[in-house]
Amino acid sequence: RKRVPEPGLKEFSPELATTAALRSSRWLGVHAAHARVAERRRAHYLQWLEGMRPVPGVRPLFPHLPEGVVPYAFPLLIDAAGMGFHRLKMAGIPLWRWEDMAVTDCAISRDYRIRLLQLPCHQELSAEELGWMISTVQTLLAVPD
Repeated sequence: RKRVPEPGLKEFSPELATTAALRSSRWLGVHAAHARVAERRRAHYLQWLEGMRPVPGVRPLFPHLPEGVVPYAFPLLIDAAGMGFHRLKMAGIPLWRWEDMAVTDCAISRDYRIRLLQLPCHQELSAEELGWMISTVQTLLAVPD
């Protein structure tokens, strides 16, 4: 039986794949300031890295940023119970983790699901925003569970 789309929704159509939304994405891909984006994201990652050094019980997933790597986020491993996540979330830190991922037999996946935070290193973060986030994370993760 053929699925009937809900009113107002369109089915995916391959011929629409080259229309306006994708044209906009292609335009941005060509005209974006790639060097600036890479430089700022790398600088923000390095600031996170330095800011997390004095915090007990946390560990950056990647403690070294190889040349040429442009990070999407700053991945940080926190306490085993993941309680730091809730403190940070309540403080307004924009962060993500993978707790909604399916539980598997993989011990690393089960562990990272709760402990691995993704903190922002977006290129448009201001020095004040990044400073506030780092300071807040330092303060809240230094609190024993």
